[in-house]
Amino acid sequence: MTTHPRLLPSLARFLNDDDKDAKDVQKLLAGLQGVYIHSYGFKHEHQYAEADLDSIRKQLKDANWGRIVQSVNHDGGERDEIYLKNTTREGDSNGLVVLVAEPHEFTLVEIAGKIDPKDLGRLDGALHFRHSGRADKDDADEN
Repeated sequence: MTTHPRLLPSLARFLNDDDKDAKDVQKLLAGLQGVYIHSYGFKHEHQYAEADLDSIRKQLKDANWGRIVQSVNHDGGERDEIYLKNTTREGDSNGLVVLVAEPHEFTLVEIAGKIDPKDLGRLDGALHFRHSGRADKDDADEN
């Protein structure tokens, strides 16, 4: 999924005007330049090359990017990484990348533009973004 920068303000129109968080989310969307989600699923475990993931990580070793989260689940074979791009003296974040590698799938999410990591939950709640391979407890109960 790729969201063109000119379409981001249009997403805000789908928000419920009665929702108290709608204005905050509209402001958040106004600071974004794009949202890019690439998810690849595979029939067999580790069918993708580790070199593909290393290539992405190498691009994120730029001086402006910093890894803020790395989580490895040795039992399930999942690795999660979150990177922030800081390009101002004040340390404001101008981008975020999430890389999730699982045995049958890997997903790359890039949010370009001004983003405060604490606002991600608000964006998810308002626009109902969900990782297709996971469900939290509330989602699992609905199925």
